[in-house]
Amino acid sequence: ANAPPLSVRGADFRFRLDRNKFEPETGPGQFGQTINEWGHRFFTENTIHLQQAIIPWRYLHRHPYLPSTTAVVNISDHDPIMYQETPPPYWRAERTSRRNKQYQEHKLTRVEYAEDHFTGASGGTIYMGDAFPKEYYGNVFTGDVAGNLVHRDVLTLMPDSTTFVAKRGGTEKDREFLSSTDPWFRPANFTVGPDGYLYVIDMYRQHIETPVSIPEDLQSDMDFLRGSDKGRIYRIVPKKRNSVKSISVNLKNMQSAQLVEQLASANQCLATQAQKLLLERQDASVVPLVKSMFTNHQKPIARVHALFVLEGLNALDALLVKQALKDINPNIRENALILSERYPEHLPLLIEGTNDSIARVAKQATLSLGEFKSPKVIPALAAVVEKQWRDRWFRMAVLSCDAGSSVELLVLIANEGEFFKEYQLEKASFLEDLSYIISFRNRPGEILRLMKLISVSFKPDNRWQLAALTGISKGLKKLDTKPLSDPQLNEVLQNLQNSTGKEIQDTINAVRKLLQE
Repeated sequence: ANAPPLSVRGADFRFRLDRNKFEPETGPGQFGQTINEWGHRFFTENTIHLQQAIIPWRYLHRHPYLPSTTAVVNISDHDPIMYQETPPPYWRAERTSRRNKQYQEHKLTRVEYAEDHFTGASGGTIYMGDAFPKEYYGNVFTGDVAGNLVHRDVLTLMPDSTTFVAKRGGTEKDREFLSSTDPWFRPANFTVGPDGYLYVIDMYRQHIETPVSIPEDLQSDMDFLRGSDKGRIYRIVPKKRNSVKSISVNLKNMQSAQLVEQLASANQCLATQAQKLLLERQDASVVPLVKSMFTNHQKPIARVHALFVLEGLNALDALLVKQALKDINPNIRENALILSERYPEHLPLLIEGTNDSIARVAKQATLSLGEFKSPKVIPALAAVVEKQWRDRWFRMAVLSCDAGSSVELLVLIANEGEFFKEYQLEKASFLEDLSYIISFRNRPGEILRLMKLISVSFKPDNRWQLAALTGISKGLKKLDTKPLSDPQLNEVLQNLQNSTGKEIQDTINAVRKLLQE
């Protein structure tokens, strides 16, 4: 009750009840968030049915100087087309026609659709049950309340990628997993039950649009409350099942030791609820059992549940985390890196993790490395830049911490690495962003050090200097007060102006003007 206000503008948020915390998280989505068994977050927006949060908020806001803190991506590999069985209601067709006419009159390229395109995507949920055929495990089911249908995506992730790709199901290239001819069918949300089946929450309304979004002249015969006394829940079961299974498991009445066994359940509904109950009970008597599960269980998912139960029971130790960091399963290594941030003795393993053969593990190691205050961090991050400069998420991970956005890092890359031997647009983007941060942060003497480095180390290719100066110019524009006057800055700028081509003269002049204002 006495906590200070916390802005969640541009963010999602979570309640962490076991730590009495309210925390912002990378987003924002609209209606629908789902997390896979390894902790990767996905969310739903009306017209973008499936996005992934790539970097957690806590890393993106370690300092306030990043050029962009947007770390979400549309992971669908297919057009936002849906195959609906219902025609659009008259008001939607007319409203869309009017809007498109306005866009054309204003010579805008924007186009809206009244049907067959996602406009009301809702409730995206990953299926992690044990009652569907194996190929459905890990699929994402998303409703479109305007299209009266349920869309299915198959998630794939290559070892060299930090982002998932969402593909249409193999049998649904030109149709949907479920589509209704009933225009009142509004699949707004989903869940996986303890029986392992998928449940669909159908709002069942005649109209699903807010009145403020519909022109008044189209509302004359619309009753926005019609259907508010209705609503349905469907259970989806496989067609070929001889019988629908029932389940009598009552987790709440189980002993804590029995809940530990449920952590290995093939149905994540049971496993996650068991984990939740163990944390709520704070029953320390199960710690030996949970440690044994983490050490000995063959299922990776059981081991990761055990690991986080130990964390929630305050029973983690450096030895357990070290074991997890060396686990054969990359998903466990990825999660162990997060937990290792509280153990300075594991810094060598984090540095080793930045070279992991699985990209998402190496990315997490890079993010976690930024939590350490050690002289070993800058050389390790410089090595990441040398190796991973093509990937924008690695670049953002490096820049998100003080060490990765320091002049010292740039000096090391310029003097000892191969980074500047060949110009590439991605490299120039990193240099521009780093220069932006240094100038916006405006620590005493840092802008001068950066300018001297630009004038000496980035010859003869003026494109490097242009990238750095562009970043400096953008950063200076963000300052409320200009840097302290330093004659050396003008001298360095003049030397640059005398030794560079015409293509960057305007940028040099812009920097000079910003320094003198």
